[in-house]
Amino acid sequence: AGARTVVVENADKLIKKGARSFSQGLVDALKGRIAALTSGQVEGCLILSAINLRADHVLVKAIQASDGVLVGCRRLYDSPPPWDPDPRKAELVQWTADRARRDKIPLGVEEAVYLAAALGNDLAGIAGKLEQLRERGSEGIVELVSWESGGSPWDLADKLMDGDGARASVGVEALFAGGFQGKDGKRTVDRSALVALMTGTLTKGLMELTRAGRYVAQGQTAQAALAAAGVRGAPATVKRKAQRLASRSPDQWQGMLEDAEELERRSRSGARVDVNDFALVGLRWARRRS
Repeated sequence: AGARTVVVENADKLIKKGARSFSQGLVDALKGRIAALTSGQVEGCLILSAINLRADHVLVKAIQASDGVLVGCRRLYDSPPPWDPDPRKAELVQWTADRARRDKIPLGVEEAVYLAAALGNDLAGIAGKLEQLRERGSEGIVELVSWESGGSPWDLADKLMDGDGARASVGVEALFAGGFQGKDGKRTVDRSALVALMTGTLTKGLMELTRAGRYVAQGQTAQAALAAAGVRGAPATVKRKAQRLASRSPDQWQGMLEDAEELERRSRSGARVDVNDFALVGLRWARRRS
């Protein structure tokens, strides 16, 4: 027989969602194919595509052992690592700065932070904007690059709860104008879906903080109050929530929860909830913090 190319798409889903006997049989068959190709028993190639396959999976190890090629195509992280929250450490910012340096385009690190935040995780868009910046004069980057990235509803909810009304308002406006791209690559632009995501995220987060606030009122520390309220998560996440909890009084968290619940009730009753409503909430919450 002649050389043959075998392509298996969504290999991770086939392995995980199939019955155990089917999954193991598929893995064994693929391992056998890899071994046959490596030994020269058959000619051709095997291509596996997977959205989520761990680096320590037996198939990945088999590909590595056979000197096969592994190509990772995940999105760059647009947030810095939890243990080092400097925004300049985000992969997307570093990619932007490296791209400008490679193409000999003058761009400071702080400007790279702004550019990555303004355009979002759009490598082609960032590369195109860098070319436009090549011949700029004395103008600052804020004058030349408009804010187009809305971020995700979860990021914007965090900004609203943190009292960063200015950035949240700009982000919400961009979100409703262009939607957001999820991890699966699909873009959500439906206004009602975006409103549901925003109000649901805010209500859930503020319920946690309000519940924990009651323990703070009894004299517990923010960290202990979160634990008593049943809030769990990675240490870095819990630490950020503890800092957020300590930034306001229990009564303020209760008031913010009532605001979010009112928005959610209005959206579910058919009343129109849009950018202006979230902007007003952002301003109100920022004032309460000052």
